[in-house]
Amino acid sequence: MDRSFTMSGAAGEFPIRRIYNRTIVDELRRKQVKLGFRFGGRSNVEWAGHPNWYFRISKFSIPYLRHESVPKTWFLDQLKQIPGRFGETML
Repeated sequence: MDRSFTMSGAAGEFPIRRIYNRTIVDELRRKQVKLGFRFGGRSNVEWAGHPNWYFRISKFSIPYLRHESVPKTWFLDQLKQIPGRFGETML
């Protein structure tokens, strides 16, 4: 059965078409959280990863990625000098 989601507000009821998913599945399993729905269940919404959310990848891979949404990173053994001001750098 397809499922629709709505949100009620002062101006009435509105359909929800997209849900930004920031769920950490490992935490749900570890804490044994029981949800009232299934992520894989049929619904009339688009499940979208949040723009600030990273997929589950190794941190080792990040210096190889070049994209505006990926923070600039370097391997320390290949760094000739610390970029920018030291106080603004995370090691």
